[in-house]
Amino acid sequence: MTSTELANVQNPELQALLGDAETALLAALDKQPLQLAEFAVALDAAVREDESGKLAEALRQNPATVRNAIMQAALLGLKPGKAFRHFSLVPFAGKVTGLIEWRGYVHLAQRAGVLASPVDCDVIYADHMKAGPNGLPSFRYNRSSREVQFDANPLDDNANTDPKNLVGVYATCKVRYKGNDGEAYTERATVVLNRADVEKRKALSNSPAWGKWPVEMWKKTAIRSLMTGGQVPLADATLRAMRATEELETLRPVAATVVEPTPEPTPQIAATKPDTQVEIFRLIWHRAGGDPIEKAKLVAGIEGKLGGRISALNEESAARLLQDLRAKAAGGGS
Repeated sequence: MTSTELANVQNPELQALLGDAETALLAALDKQPLQLAEFAVALDAAVREDESGKLAEALRQNPATVRNAIMQAALLGLKPGKAFRHFSLVPFAGKVTGLIEWRGYVHLAQRAGVLASPVDCDVIYADHMKAGPNGLPSFRYNRSSREVQFDANPLDDNANTDPKNLVGVYATCKVRYKGNDGEAYTERATVVLNRADVEKRKALSNSPAWGKWPVEMWKKTAIRSLMTGGQVPLADATLRAMRATEELETLRPVAATVVEPTPEPTPQIAATKPDTQVEIFRLIWHRAGGDPIEKAKLVAGIEGKLGGRISALNEESAARLLQDLRAKAAGGGS
């Protein structure tokens, strides 16, 4: 029997899948500003929009991977489909992978209320690094202030926008956070990646989107690095969901097991305060020189010594780590 929430779903295989997963979907969407009915309608539209028919075929032949991708979108509270461009259901080799689009990352940060300005993101072509009439390249980045200046006029670059000519990508915005003194602050957050940085990420991906939409994937790589690299103070639950979705883009095969919403663990000791976490990750980011790969190595090393996640530290342990990071920052230590 079809529930009222699923009554407007036209694809019969999708309607059956959503009906079987309805309890899990309701649990996943419970903490999100999204109702099951509108989520289901967006999914149905996404299936109809797929002109290749591969998504509908996967619903018939391999529904477990489709359910996985749908659960990822529900856990994040993101609507799939071209109308929103927040989350994509990508069929590949008879299976479906769920991918957060770069607009989805921005939407999550906007919803969290941590953005103090719009996110500016664009790709950089080889010609943008050549000196212009004023003697300066179109793209300039001040590392100390994290300010980006990009003077390119896209109407002048039609002959030079082949993806082979891409040399970099940037993403920047202002973020809000509270310091340890309780005061509210804004700070510029910026990521600038070169081709080698992007190629490292591409090499870990099994997504066909890199071949279909290279510019979009370059932008997504920069924005994902911006959102998950410690500069933007997102909640742990949001970061965990982002990283879980990231895992499905690696070279490991798409799992056939079903993703279900996991309840938040009850901490034995008071968890680290958000402002403490923000400062810890900001110091780590500065030590990494703004390099997301180096930042990941530093976090892995610290968590290896701690024997657990930084975000799971109690206040006493977090204070000790913060003191150690401040001392190294002041002394220039590594």
